[in-house]
Amino acid sequence: MLYKIALILLFIHQPAFAEVKIYRDAWGVPHIYAQTPEDVMYGFGYAQAEDRLEALLKNYRLATGTMAEAFGEDYLDLDFQQKIWQHQTLAEKNYTEIAPDIRIYIERFVQGIHDFMQNNPQRVPNWASKPHPQDVVALSHYLTNQVLLQQANSEYTGKPLSYNTGNQWVVSAKHSAEDAVLLCADPFGTFQDTFRPYEAHLHGRTLNAFGFATLGLPVFKMGHNQTLGWSTLPGGADGADVYEITLDSPIANRYKYDQKWRPIHVDSTTIAVKIGDKITYQTRLYQRTHHGPIIHREGKRAYAYHLSLANDIQQIEQSYRLMTAKDQKSFYNALKQNHFPPQRIVYGDVYGNIAYFIAGRIPIRSEFQTWNRPVSGNTSETDWQGFHDQEDLPQIINPDAEWLQDCDASTDRISRGITLTSLLHPAYMSGYSPPNESARSFRSRTLLSSNTRLTASEAISYSQDTYTIHSERWIRALNIAATQDSKFMHTKALKVLNKWNGRADIESTGITLYTEWQSRIRAAGNKIHTSQILAAQPLGKSTAKNLRETFSETVRHFENTYGRINVYWKEIHRLRQGDQSWPLVSGPFGLRAIQSQQKEHTRDGISGPSQTILMCFNGPKNIESHSVLPFGQSDNPKSSHLTDQAHTLFSQGRLKPTQFGISPKRLTLQHTLETP
Repeated sequence: MLYKIALILLFIHQPAFAEVKIYRDAWGVPHIYAQTPEDVMYGFGYAQAEDRLEALLKNYRLATGTMAEAFGEDYLDLDFQQKIWQHQTLAEKNYTEIAPDIRIYIERFVQGIHDFMQNNPQRVPNWASKPHPQDVVALSHYLTNQVLLQQANSEYTGKPLSYNTGNQWVVSAKHSAEDAVLLCADPFGTFQDTFRPYEAHLHGRTLNAFGFATLGLPVFKMGHNQTLGWSTLPGGADGADVYEITLDSPIANRYKYDQKWRPIHVDSTTIAVKIGDKITYQTRLYQRTHHGPIIHREGKRAYAYHLSLANDIQQIEQSYRLMTAKDQKSFYNALKQNHFPPQRIVYGDVYGNIAYFIAGRIPIRSEFQTWNRPVSGNTSETDWQGFHDQEDLPQIINPDAEWLQDCDASTDRISRGITLTSLLHPAYMSGYSPPNESARSFRSRTLLSSNTRLTASEAISYSQDTYTIHSERWIRALNIAATQDSKFMHTKALKVLNKWNGRADIESTGITLYTEWQSRIRAAGNKIHTSQILAAQPLGKSTAKNLRETFSETVRHFENTYGRINVYWKEIHRLRQGDQSWPLVSGPFGLRAIQSQQKEHTRDGISGPSQTILMCFNGPKNIESHSVLPFGQSDNPKSSHLTDQAHTLFSQGRLKPTQFGISPKRLTLQHTLETP
């Protein structure tokens, strides 16, 4: 009898283990199944570590300012910048302010990383340290403030931000031959980066979503669930300011504010630095005002950066609420949390709704200041007056045109007949939207407005469009310039351009000649008046002369470098990973804009579309999507998924079905993990 009781008690006190299954599809993308969201998060952490452990751990080190500890004093200044913005300090100090369910998800995600490292010690680099949940929060805070720092740096230097952030568009069911909303998410980024996106499917009770996460985070930056999807690009509104303050003297620690002198607070931070085989410690000082840290000092002037999310660590919660939203109302309620940096968001759902939102934590400011350059920090008149609610920010919902697009569009080109610039919105609410329409926006508007019954296959082709925008206008201008000079000698090369169909296909020779010519046109600067060419106006003498000269330089370059002018695009435009390379379709002047680095005889693609998704919202629990990464799912040199997408998909301008919601029976079971 006692033996039976002991057995019963032993059974009762056995720890309950949850089962997490990680399946992989043909591209190595993880489909993670568990009974609860927290167990899915465990599998998500495990999968990220399995595929890209070293990059993941580097991301945590970067955010926490500990790169120099592992990789030496070359990283000292970089670490110091992270210490100034206190990503790690804030994460540790305020961690308990995060919602309890989100903390559990973060902790389970980190436990998955731990367990992979413990199970696979041979994969753990010798510089690795055990990650903590606070490291995940610090990484989220770091990424958030990078967007704001870019805005602040632009205001300080007076140099406009680069508006080459990506493509996103959506069409309504009425505008679609599929009778379904079609949404394209196509942000741009660098191809070789530890922050390259991570693709995954997550399935666990209330969590059923597909998307791309920043490596090291347990939430998607963009993607879809069973009822809705979204895309996001940085910018739109202004979430940061630079305050110019007057100092008592060039060496003083006082600044003027409302006719009184305030003390500048001096803080210190200690940074671990690896020098040889030893770890040393360096202490650095930095200064703060009530506006924020002083980033620049110039004599009796100093410049303090004020970032709207400098002390906010709630981004992971907001991202999770977006991932699990059920409809437009709950999605909008998640946006209203305002823990994001300025973003432009395109939305679609199975109920037929499409929308465009400018979102983020945006300060309320005086409208009597110019906020895109440094403002006086010596007066309370320029102090922020709180933060705008999401309802205050520009938005478009279900426009009459039945489509929305933001391929780095100016505010009057988001949809037909609608502008986001109005008396209802101060200038700083669209201050980081492109001031002029990009060529990609022009192309996108042309395609979307001219096709009133867009098919899913056409939508995919739009996302991979190889047409070289405005090429026909430049070639027309060159023909005119050539006829104005009887000594023009390069008719054979000009004929190559005249026969070219304007597409950056790998078998084309026209795109090769055109791209080299355009690089020389850009080097010529204002000697060539672009407006005359794009508007088909009469060419000025200087413009015509420089069109001819840059083309002559281009022809001579081809003859000297290749011995011919007919050079196929596939010969020089390459996607490269280590010793491997593949012919790369598309070029720098299309919707699928790929920027390249000039090598001796090649142009290697280095940035462009980094995480493309095309979504078709057929109905509840019936969403089809296609996606692609530039290289592959894994960083492991031994993995077949290191570069499989590079040579089979991305370099050829193709997408793959994501197989969202596919039966696990059709996938390969890789791991069955038991976790308490």
